[in-house]
Amino acid sequence: MLPEEKARIKIDDKLNRAGWYVVDRGEYVPQTTSAIREALTQGNKESDYLLFIDNKAIAVLEAKRADNPLGEDVGSQAENYARTPLSWYGLWENGFIPLVYLSNGEKILFKNLLSGEDEYTEIDSMHTPKEMLRLIKRSSEYGALPKLEKQSLRDCQYNAEINFEKSIKNGKKKNLAVLATGSGKTYLACLASYLLICEGGDIGRSAIWNFDFEMRIQNHLHRLRGYIPDICQKYYYYLMWLYKDKGMIDGRGIGLQGFSSKRVHELVVPLPPLAEQKRIAETLEKVLGALM
Repeated sequence: MLPEEKARIKIDDKLNRAGWYVVDRGEYVPQTTSAIREALTQGNKESDYLLFIDNKAIAVLEAKRADNPLGEDVGSQAENYARTPLSWYGLWENGFIPLVYLSNGEKILFKNLLSGEDEYTEIDSMHTPKEMLRLIKRSSEYGALPKLEKQSLRDCQYNAEINFEKSIKNGKKKNLAVLATGSGKTYLACLASYLLICEGGDIGRSAIWNFDFEMRIQNHLHRLRGYIPDICQKYYYYLMWLYKDKGMIDGRGIGLQGFSSKRVHELVVPLPPLAEQKRIAETLEKVLGALM
């Protein structure tokens, strides 16, 4: 295996961990958060990776072997790809791709072409689809849903969730999942939901949205969804309730205080086995139901 191929394996893993589907250019599926290998740019040149959200190119990633220092020449190469997309590509910005990444598998350098900064910044991990949209000050109702990892999901659950995501991305707000008795429909419903957390006002107040009616999410709400299937939303709903009650979630800033996305990412939360998460959530439901 060539040194650059070894680096690509590590880069693919970093992209997957950030919620990106890594695919060859002939395997791209529309309306997915995809990193396309060897994507074409003008002059029949190939970018190592082009990243798409909502069928629009948002980032270029240039890959090099581990011993490459990722100098100015690599940055110039990547930025040339960013400024020469094919004319028929969907784009988030007029005429160019705004975000540029360089990686040798060991480190990642990043530049936002919208910022006017000349220097690249080293980052610890690849940005998620949602983080990239935030960097360019854009949003997408469902286009930034991260890659769903199958892991412990049954085939029927995984396929139902994938088809559900396709459906809501196509604008269908109401969906029906038909699965056999005992196949995990309740678990699927929990998977297809968001945990909403207030950023301002009643900071830390939480709710679960199950897509059972159309809704617009205001930008002072954090919308959380697990990157792995072994997550019970109700368990984390009650955990946020506890954190808020104990003062572990509070506002920062001068004047109007807020609970930033950075602080959400910094929260340390316990992850017991899924069965234990469900047991805790069900017990709390019963106890609180008896009190009310």
